[in-house]
Amino acid sequence: MKPLNINLATFEYVDKKIAYTMIIALLSLVLSASVCTMILWSKYNFLAGKYEAKLLNLQKKEKKVLAARKLREAEMKKHRQSTRKHTLFVNRLIAKDIFPWDRILSTFESKTPDGLYVENFSHDDSFGKIFLK
Repeated sequence: MKPLNINLATFEYVDKKIAYTMIIALLSLVLSASVCTMILWSKYNFLAGKYEAKLLNLQKKEKKVLAARKLREAEMKKHRQSTRKHTLFVNRLIAKDIFPWDRILSTFESKTPDGLYVENFSHDDSFGKIFLK
């Protein structure tokens, strides 16, 4: 006769050493990944702070440069206006000097009838017209 092979246990026996070893290994892996993540976060957070400080510094410098540029442009505009004014003044002086006043006045004097008097003798800004009153 054959012996009876009956299992009276309600569950199969599992070696708990292997299960605990796997759980500990998994926990140590999760813990080491968490530590690495926290270290990297700390490092990159520090770098982000440094870059924010640099960015703020650059923004301040940019504001200073823009303010200086606006001031320089205002000064250049004043300088251009002043130069334009001086140039117009010099051009008028040159035009007055080049204009043949002696010939015009001598011709005007010779052609003016007796008894006619000129009260005002002027010209326009471009020296293109002469006005008599």
